[in-house]
Amino acid sequence: MPDIMSWCDFEEEQVYVPPNSEINSILDLNNKKVALLKKSIHSVAFKKLIKKLNIKINITEVDSNLSVLKLVEEKKVDAGVVNRVFGDTQVKKYKAKKTSIIYNPIKVRYAVLKGENGELITAIDNHLVKMKKDEKSVYYSLLKTTFDVTSKTVLPTWIKRFGIIILLMLLIFLIGNIILRHQLNLKTR
Repeated sequence: MPDIMSWCDFEEEQVYVPPNSEINSILDLNNKKVALLKKSIHSVAFKKLIKKLNIKINITEVDSNLSVLKLVEEKKVDAGVVNRVFGDTQVKKYKAKKTSIIYNPIKVRYAVLKGENGELITAIDNHLVKMKKDEKSVYYSLLKTTFDVTSKTVLPTWIKRFGIIILLMLLIFLIGNIILRHQLNLKTR
């Protein structure tokens, strides 16, 4: 087997709860309902961790991370476990908040033959550092298109405010016009 060099990053799971929840630690999950993703290695790890800590929970398994957050939003469960990156991109769309409960970090690796293509690992690392600094980069665009499955077009706040101001000005103009017509009618009678 050839020697390899590798570059790695971490991926982990995080627990999300309804906004008014007082769940702050994994021990707070005792006797709670928790939604997990079916057939996920992270769900298996979560079940092992809960068992090891002797925490009793009622598990609801679902087919997607979106379903987990939806159950949290609807308060059908007390907590939900999803991939941290996915959760960070979706939490604003659901009435949910992330907790400090993070578990099961996994190294994500990129490998090349030792002595060959080392510059590839360096290039990947340099590009990721640059892209993570720019919120309009391909990195964030791919994160959004990969995890933001329910995206919708949203008007910028300034356009909404501008529209409200225009409507208010029109309303004032119409009311002023009605008042002036009424006064004109009174004086011409």
